[in-house]
Amino acid sequence: VDVAPGAPVEAERALLTVIDLSVVGVVARVPEAHVAAIRPGQTVRVHATAHPGLVFTGTVKTTAAQLDAASGTLRVFIHVENPEAKLLPGMNARLAFVTE
Repeated sequence: VDVAPGAPVEAERALLTVIDLSVVGVVARVPEAHVAAIRPGQTVRVHATAHPGLVFTGTVKTTAAQLDAASGTLRVFIHVENPEAKLLPGMNARLAFVTE
């Protein structure tokens, strides 16, 4: 918060944002050659660079309607359970899509 104690603020000014981190969204870009193996409801193992040795579990929620022509990838949207709020927006991670 960038306000000094006791300083006046306008009623319209947002002083802070509350974020629920109990479930975080991950967007993966899957190469075209692997798209056929991706499906909604699929389990994804998430290995965050910031937390070596920890594995978080996610679920594929949906995919983009089309491939990105420039990169040849499909955006895949994943929800990851994060009960201890260890994952934060902007973190990097490696993903393993469970295909069994």
